[in-house]
Amino acid sequence: MILNRYFNRIFDHGEYLEKRSLQKDKLRREYEFLTNLPVSIEKFFPEAHGYIDDEDSSSYNIRKIPTPDASYLLLNEDLYSDETVTELLTHVFSFIELQPKKNVSRNDYETSLSKEIIEKNRLRYNELLNLPFFEDLNELSMRIQNLSLAEFTERLNAEILCAVRDEPGTVLSYGHGDLCFSNMLFDGTRLLLIDPKGANSAEDNYRPVHYELAKISQSLFGHYDSINHGFFEITEDSLLIILKRRPVKAQNLFKTSCARFGTDFRTVSLIESSLFLSLIPFHIESKKKVMAFLLNSINIFQRFK
Repeated sequence: MILNRYFNRIFDHGEYLEKRSLQKDKLRREYEFLTNLPVSIEKFFPEAHGYIDDEDSSSYNIRKIPTPDASYLLLNEDLYSDETVTELLTHVFSFIELQPKKNVSRNDYETSLSKEIIEKNRLRYNELLNLPFFEDLNELSMRIQNLSLAEFTERLNAEILCAVRDEPGTVLSYGHGDLCFSNMLFDGTRLLLIDPKGANSAEDNYRPVHYELAKISQSLFGHYDSINHGFFEITEDSLLIILKRRPVKAQNLFKTSCARFGTDFRTVSLIESSLFLSLIPFHIESKKKVMAFLLNSINIFQRFK
């Protein structure tokens, strides 16, 4: 199953898939990332070719991989096992370790983190203001935590900055930028990654590793894939996940591995909370889904603030 969104469409052409998007600049950044990969991480990505820029949209082709994306390891009873998810995680960590790295000044490090997370959160909040159900989201936030969406965004940003400033790291990694399970293809032995975030320049693909880890945590702990596929209900301002896969071994591995990447689980979880909040403008096709993203963001924040 392929999830199309209002701005993206996937077309099956047999041996390859065509990804077409109304978000032309974003798709161009993806394509340039895929066709200019550092040698150390080339093996983790399928071949891309045939970029076309039309008047209203752009597209590129990618070799079809006969493997469901890794979200189905959590959603499909026949595919799920804690051991398989754990094996997937070891491959993902290998990818992160092989990413090109560069040491920067503490100021440049915090500037990068602010650009990737803090400034993006504020930008996405401004996008929320234009949504037809902004007031419903704002009222939900007020009911649950007595904070408006604007106040919640700034409180979350402040907690993230405080947590990261307690860490000594100044290393940026050349990352994928959207490492949720739905962007991973894993057949048990090989990991391939699709739909990278990309950037306007190769240098802009370097970012703090927190972003990669928080995206993984979205799927591993935050039930992102269950929400994205509709396996949830909302009752009385509470979020009920219908499919509650708990890959305990993989989750424990993730928690203990955060330290080897220079951070901790609490910091990653706070950033994960902000990611759920920032996803809302990209899922406006479903009011129920965006309400679930907000509820999940609040729930994570309240556990780890």
